[in-house]
Amino acid sequence: MLAKIQKWGNSQVLRITKALLADAQINIGDDVNVAVKEVI
Repeated sequence: MLAKIQKWGNSQVLRITKALLADAQINIGDDVNVAVKEVI
C-alpha cells in the first residue's frame, strides 16, 4: 500500500485506510510503534 504524508494543522500525518486498520487489528486511539527500516 502506498500512503502519502499530509499536513493537518501544524502537524504532518500518515493517513491509514479502514481496510489496513482492520487487517492490522488496529483501532482508533491505539498506540503503535513506528520504526525506520532500511529498504534494499
